[in-house]
Amino acid sequence: MPLTGMKNTRQRQLLLELFHNTGRSLTAEEIFASPSIRSARMALSTIYRNLDQLSGRGVLVKTLFPDGLSRYELAGEHAHHHYLVCTHCQKRQTFDECPLKRMQSDLEKQTGFQITGHNLMLYGLCRECQQEMAANA
Repeated sequence: MPLTGMKNTRQRQLLLELFHNTGRSLTAEEIFASPSIRSARMALSTIYRNLDQLSGRGVLVKTLFPDGLSRYELAGEHAHHHYLVCTHCQKRQTFDECPLKRMQSDLEKQTGFQITGHNLMLYGLCRECQQEMAANA
């Protein structure tokens, strides 16, 4: 996604390359720990500042998870997905099917409200935690 109205700095390029290469959501701390960012000696405060700017411009999507961490990912239809979150181990699994698309369209028609985005998190127990709990019962 182009950086419309933003200066294309080396730090932003490194961040965007990291997102393109990993293809998943990342926390600021995960970004800070990545080899490409470490070798560039980018400060954690610089990472947070750029993540805020990029998400504010719609280049990244910021999602707050139940563990209290914000995770960022590239914006765009290809990145649109939702999450299954294990309430025991906090494991996250994405799913691409969007059961809200039809509802969103219907709501826009009914209310005249232009919906610009949504997210869905479903909570439960992953297979591994279910097996662990059954073994300990």
